[in-house]
Amino acid sequence: MIAAGMAVAHRRARSVGEVCGRERPDRVSTHTARFRRALLAHAAAANIPATVLSSEARDWASATFTGARCTVRLRADAPAAWVAALSEADFPVLGQLVADVVARPAEPGVMEVEALLLDPD
Repeated sequence: MIAAGMAVAHRRARSVGEVCGRERPDRVSTHTARFRRALLAHAAAANIPATVLSSEARDWASATFTGARCTVRLRADAPAAWVAALSEADFPVLGQLVADVVARPAEPGVMEVEALLLDPD
């Protein structure tokens, strides 16, 4: 009986985002972190030093798909050709399909990259 009660409490804690007293990262922030890492790896592969200044994400849904819209602000001295090619680049993000990538300058030396991260379900 105690074990069953603990299992219910554990499921309830997970449902509100807490496990063992720590906040559990939500699905959107986890995928955003993975996209940031993929974006930085893409820059590093092109020998472009880049630093993430900020990132944010919000849930997204259409009639047939769910996912998140992710925006990452980067400090990068990137050539225009690399920025333009980001919309066609392959970003491996575990558990997500990266679609609709748009990169645009935000200010000198800073760019914003927005991507739609689709859930596989």
